[in-house]
Amino acid sequence: MKRARMISLTLGLLVPVLVRGAFECKPSGARNAAMGGISVAGGVDGWTGNPAHLLRPGSILIGVSLTPGMFELPELSLVRAMVVVPAGGSGFGCSFSRFGSDLYRETEGGLSCATGVAGGAALGASLRFFHLSIGGYGNASTAAIDLGLCMQPIPAFTVSLAMMNCTGSSLGACREEIPRSLGAAIEWSVEESLCMVIEVRKERGFPIAVLWGGEFNLTRSFSLRAGGTTEFRGVDAGAGIAWHAIRLDYAWRWHWSLGGTHTLSCTIEGLF
Repeated sequence: MKRARMISLTLGLLVPVLVRGAFECKPSGARNAAMGGISVAGGVDGWTGNPAHLLRPGSILIGVSLTPGMFELPELSLVRAMVVVPAGGSGFGCSFSRFGSDLYRETEGGLSCATGVAGGAALGASLRFFHLSIGGYGNASTAAIDLGLCMQPIPAFTVSLAMMNCTGSSLGACREEIPRSLGAAIEWSVEESLCMVIEVRKERGFPIAVLWGGEFNLTRSFSLRAGGTTEFRGVDAGAGIAWHAIRLDYAWRWHWSLGGTHTLSCTIEGLF
Protein backbone atom coordinates (compact mmCIF):
# COMPACT_ATOMS: atom_id res chain seq x y z
CA MET A 1 0.00 0.00 0.00
CA LYS A 2 2.83 2.40 0.85
CA ARG A 3 4.52 1.73 -2.50
CA ALA A 4 1.26 2.24 -4.37
CA ARG A 5 0.81 5.62 -2.70
CA MET A 6 4.39 6.55 -3.59
CA ILE A 7 3.82 5.70 -7.27
CA SER A 8 0.59 7.71 -7.31
CA LEU A 9 2.35 10.70 -5.73
CA THR A 10 5.23 10.49 -8.20
CA LEU A 11 2.95 10.34 -11.23
CA GLY A 12 0.86 13.17 -9.82
CA LEU A 13 3.93 15.38 -9.53
CA LEU A 14 5.29 14.31 -12.89
CA VAL A 15 2.17 15.19 -14.87
CA PRO A 16 2.45 18.98 -14.53
CA VAL A 17 6.25 19.03 -14.42
CA LEU A 18 7.67 16.38 -16.71
CA VAL A 19 5.20 14.07 -18.38
CA ARG A 20 3.22 16.34 -20.74
CA GLY A 21 0.92 13.38 -21.44
CA ALA A 22 2.35 10.49 -23.44
CA PHE A 23 5.87 10.38 -24.93
CA GLU A 24 7.29 13.38 -23.10
CA CYS A 25 10.81 14.52 -23.96
CA LYS A 26 13.37 12.30 -22.22
CA PRO A 27 17.16 12.66 -22.59
CA SER A 28 18.83 10.39 -25.13
CA GLY A 29 21.77 8.71 -23.43
CA ALA A 30 23.57 9.37 -20.17
CA ARG A 31 25.77 12.16 -21.56
CA ASN A 32 22.80 14.36 -22.45
CA ALA A 33 21.03 13.46 -19.19
CA ALA A 34 24.03 14.59 -17.13
CA MET A 35 24.15 17.91 -19.04
CA GLY A 36 20.73 19.17 -18.03
CA GLY A 37 18.70 16.80 -20.19
CA ILE A 38 19.64 18.49 -23.47
CA SER A 39 18.16 17.06 -26.67
CA VAL A 40 18.47 19.70 -29.41
CA ALA A 41 22.25 19.86 -28.98
CA GLY A 42 24.34 16.70 -29.27
CA GLY A 43 27.86 15.40 -29.36
CA VAL A 44 29.55 12.89 -31.63
CA ASP A 45 28.34 9.85 -29.66
CA GLY A 46 25.08 9.39 -31.59
CA TRP A 47 22.80 10.06 -28.60
CA THR A 48 20.68 13.04 -29.66
CA GLY A 49 17.10 14.08 -30.29
CA ASN A 50 18.16 16.23 -33.25
CA PRO A 51 18.50 14.22 -36.50
CA ALA A 52 20.89 16.80 -37.99
CA HIS A 53 23.61 15.57 -35.60
CA LEU A 54 23.81 12.22 -37.37
CA LEU A 55 26.61 13.72 -39.48
CA ARG A 56 28.86 14.31 -36.46
CA PRO A 57 29.95 10.70 -35.72
CA GLY A 58 32.91 9.57 -37.81
CA SER A 59 32.16 5.83 -37.70
CA ILE A 60 29.35 3.35 -37.14
CA LEU A 61 27.92 3.59 -33.62
CA ILE A 62 25.86 1.08 -31.65
CA GLY A 63 24.48 2.08 -28.28
CA VAL A 64 22.23 0.96 -25.44
CA SER A 65 20.97 3.13 -22.58
CA LEU A 66 19.19 2.03 -19.40
CA THR A 67 17.32 3.98 -16.73
CA PRO A 68 16.32 1.27 -14.21
CA GLY A 69 13.52 3.46 -12.86
CA MET A 70 12.84 7.17 -12.78
CA PHE A 71 13.16 8.26 -9.15
CA GLU A 72 14.08 4.63 -8.31
CA LEU A 73 10.64 3.29 -9.31
CA PRO A 74 10.96 0.15 -11.51
CA GLU A 75 7.52 0.91 -12.96
CA LEU A 76 9.08 3.97 -14.63
CA SER A 77 12.03 2.22 -16.28
CA LEU A 78 13.39 3.29 -19.68
CA VAL A 79 15.46 1.33 -22.21
CA ARG A 80 16.87 2.86 -25.40
CA ALA A 81 18.92 1.50 -28.29
CA MET A 82 20.36 3.21 -31.36
CA VAL A 83 22.50 2.62 -34.44
CA VAL A 84 24.18 5.38 -36.48
CA VAL A 85 25.78 4.74 -39.89
CA PRO A 86 27.72 7.55 -41.63
CA ALA A 87 27.91 7.28 -45.42
CA GLY A 88 29.95 9.92 -47.21
CA GLY A 89 28.18 13.25 -46.88
CA SER A 90 25.14 11.67 -45.22
CA GLY A 91 24.25 9.88 -42.02
CA PHE A 92 21.55 7.35 -41.21
CA GLY A 93 20.19 6.09 -37.92
CA CYS A 94 17.54 3.99 -36.27
CA SER A 95 16.38 4.01 -32.66
CA PHE A 96 14.11 2.18 -30.27
CA SER A 97 12.86 2.94 -26.76
CA ARG A 98 10.52 1.36 -24.23
CA PHE A 99 9.23 3.14 -21.15
CA GLY A 100 6.97 2.07 -18.28
CA SER A 101 5.55 -1.27 -17.21
CA ASP A 102 2.76 -3.68 -18.17
CA LEU A 103 0.26 -1.25 -16.64
CA TYR A 104 1.43 1.72 -18.72
CA ARG A 105 3.82 1.20 -21.65
CA GLU A 106 5.25 3.59 -24.23
CA THR A 107 7.12 2.06 -27.18
CA GLU A 108 8.86 4.23 -29.77
CA GLY A 109 10.88 3.51 -32.91
CA GLY A 110 12.54 5.90 -35.33
CA LEU A 111 14.31 6.13 -38.68
CA SER A 112 16.51 9.17 -39.28
CA CYS A 113 18.75 10.66 -41.95
CA ALA A 114 20.94 13.75 -42.31
CA THR A 115 22.83 15.35 -45.16
CA GLY A 116 25.33 18.15 -45.51
CA VAL A 117 24.37 21.41 -47.19
CA ALA A 118 26.19 24.62 -48.17
CA GLY A 119 28.44 26.26 -45.60
CA GLY A 120 29.11 23.08 -43.65
CA ALA A 121 25.57 22.96 -42.21
CA ALA A 122 23.54 19.77 -41.88
CA LEU A 123 19.83 19.09 -42.30
CA GLY A 124 18.12 16.07 -40.76
CA ALA A 125 14.72 14.43 -40.53
CA SER A 126 13.25 11.61 -38.44
CA LEU A 127 10.17 9.49 -38.88
CA ARG A 128 9.09 8.25 -35.45
CA PHE A 129 6.50 5.59 -34.64
CA PHE A 130 4.65 5.57 -31.31
CA HIS A 131 2.64 2.88 -29.56
CA LEU A 132 0.89 3.42 -26.22
CA SER A 133 -0.60 0.56 -24.21
CA ILE A 134 -2.58 0.97 -20.95
CA GLY A 135 -3.53 -2.22 -19.13
CA GLY A 136 -7.27 -2.78 -19.09
CA TYR A 137 -7.98 0.17 -21.41
CA GLY A 138 -6.42 -0.64 -24.79
CA ASN A 139 -3.70 0.75 -27.03
CA ALA A 140 -3.12 3.29 -29.81
CA SER A 141 -0.42 4.09 -32.37
CA THR A 142 0.66 7.01 -34.52
CA ALA A 143 3.67 8.46 -36.39
CA ALA A 144 5.32 11.88 -36.52
CA ILE A 145 8.11 13.71 -38.34
CA ASP A 146 10.91 15.71 -36.67
CA LEU A 147 13.24 18.16 -38.45
CA GLY A 148 16.67 19.41 -37.41
CA LEU A 149 19.40 21.83 -38.45
CA CYS A 150 23.02 22.07 -37.28
CA MET A 151 25.54 24.72 -38.37
CA GLN A 152 28.83 26.25 -37.26
CA PRO A 153 28.79 29.99 -38.06
CA ILE A 154 32.22 30.57 -36.47
CA PRO A 155 34.87 28.17 -35.17
CA ALA A 156 34.21 26.69 -31.73
CA PHE A 157 30.48 27.59 -31.85
CA THR A 158 27.74 25.21 -33.04
CA VAL A 159 24.12 26.30 -33.41
CA SER A 160 21.38 23.66 -33.47
CA LEU A 161 17.66 23.96 -34.19
CA ALA A 162 14.97 21.28 -33.99
CA MET A 163 11.23 20.99 -34.52
CA MET A 164 9.68 17.93 -32.88
CA ASN A 165 6.40 16.53 -34.20
CA CYS A 166 6.11 19.17 -36.91
CA THR A 167 3.21 17.14 -38.36
CA GLY A 168 1.09 17.75 -35.24
CA SER A 169 0.36 14.03 -34.86
CA SER A 170 -1.98 12.90 -32.11
CA LEU A 171 -2.75 9.64 -30.36
CA GLY A 172 -5.95 7.74 -29.55
CA ALA A 173 -9.64 8.54 -29.75
CA CYS A 174 -9.20 11.63 -27.54
CA ARG A 175 -6.59 12.98 -30.01
CA GLU A 176 -3.91 13.51 -27.36
CA GLU A 177 -1.16 15.34 -29.24
CA ILE A 178 2.34 13.90 -29.16
CA PRO A 179 4.60 16.59 -27.58
CA ARG A 180 5.21 19.31 -30.16
CA SER A 181 8.14 21.64 -29.56
CA LEU A 182 10.69 24.04 -31.00
CA GLY A 183 14.21 24.11 -29.66
CA ALA A 184 17.48 25.99 -30.15
CA ALA A 185 20.92 25.37 -28.68
CA ILE A 186 24.35 27.02 -28.72
CA GLU A 187 27.40 24.87 -28.05
CA TRP A 188 30.86 26.26 -27.30
CA SER A 189 33.80 23.88 -27.52
CA VAL A 190 37.47 24.37 -26.69
CA GLU A 191 39.29 21.79 -28.81
CA GLU A 192 38.55 18.44 -27.12
CA SER A 193 38.86 19.56 -23.50
CA LEU A 194 35.73 21.62 -22.71
CA CYS A 195 32.16 21.87 -23.98
CA MET A 196 29.40 24.22 -22.75
CA VAL A 197 25.78 24.09 -23.95
CA ILE A 198 22.75 26.34 -23.46
CA GLU A 199 19.45 25.10 -24.84
CA VAL A 200 16.03 26.75 -25.01
CA ARG A 201 12.95 24.62 -25.66
CA LYS A 202 9.30 25.64 -26.05
CA GLU A 203 6.67 22.94 -26.00
CA ARG A 204 3.17 23.76 -27.08
CA GLY A 205 1.01 24.54 -24.05
CA PHE A 206 3.93 24.80 -21.60
CA PRO A 207 6.36 27.54 -20.52
CA ILE A 208 9.75 28.00 -22.13
CA ALA A 209 12.39 25.72 -20.62
CA VAL A 210 16.08 26.60 -20.38
CA LEU A 211 18.63 23.81 -20.09
CA TRP A 212 22.37 24.11 -19.56
CA GLY A 213 25.28 21.76 -19.22
CA GLY A 214 29.02 21.38 -19.39
CA GLU A 215 31.55 18.64 -20.11
CA PHE A 216 35.19 18.67 -19.07
CA ASN A 217 37.50 16.05 -20.57
CA LEU A 218 40.22 15.44 -18.00
CA THR A 219 41.92 13.03 -20.41
CA ARG A 220 40.98 11.48 -23.76
CA SER A 221 39.42 8.63 -21.78
CA PHE A 222 37.68 10.33 -18.85
CA SER A 223 35.04 13.09 -18.77
CA LEU A 224 33.08 14.89 -16.05
CA ARG A 225 29.68 16.52 -16.70
CA ALA A 226 27.09 18.63 -14.92
CA GLY A 227 23.99 20.64 -15.77
CA GLY A 228 20.52 21.81 -14.83
CA THR A 229 17.14 22.90 -16.14
CA THR A 230 14.34 25.31 -15.26
CA GLU A 231 11.81 22.47 -15.73
CA PHE A 232 12.33 21.40 -12.11
CA ARG A 233 14.47 22.19 -9.10
CA GLY A 234 17.45 19.88 -8.98
CA VAL A 235 20.88 19.15 -10.37
CA ASP A 236 22.39 16.77 -12.93
CA ALA A 237 25.86 15.24 -12.93
CA GLY A 238 27.75 12.37 -14.51
CA ALA A 239 30.94 10.96 -15.99
CA GLY A 240 32.18 9.01 -18.99
CA ILE A 241 34.97 6.49 -19.48
CA ALA A 242 36.33 5.36 -22.87
CA TRP A 243 38.31 2.17 -23.40
CA HIS A 244 39.32 1.35 -26.97
CA ALA A 245 36.03 1.21 -28.95
CA ILE A 246 33.76 1.17 -25.87
CA ARG A 247 32.42 4.18 -23.97
CA LEU A 248 30.51 3.92 -20.71
CA ASP A 249 28.56 6.96 -19.53
CA TYR A 250 26.71 7.52 -16.27
CA ALA A 251 24.23 10.24 -15.24
CA TRP A 252 22.48 11.09 -11.99
CA ARG A 253 19.51 13.49 -12.14
CA TRP A 254 18.26 14.72 -8.77
CA HIS A 255 14.74 16.15 -8.32
CA TRP A 256 14.30 18.21 -5.13
CA SER A 257 11.12 16.39 -4.05
CA LEU A 258 11.22 13.02 -5.88
CA GLY A 259 14.85 12.01 -5.44
CA GLY A 260 17.41 10.69 -7.90
CA THR A 261 17.33 8.96 -11.27
CA HIS A 262 20.27 6.90 -12.56
CA THR A 263 21.06 6.39 -16.27
CA LEU A 264 23.81 4.24 -17.77
CA SER A 265 24.78 4.16 -21.46
CA CYS A 266 27.15 1.94 -23.40
CA THR A 267 28.30 3.01 -26.87
CA ILE A 268 30.53 1.02 -29.23
CA GLU A 269 32.17 2.71 -32.22
CA GLY A 270 34.51 1.82 -35.03
CA LEU A 271 33.91 -1.93 -35.05
CA PHE A 272 32.91 -2.03 -38.72
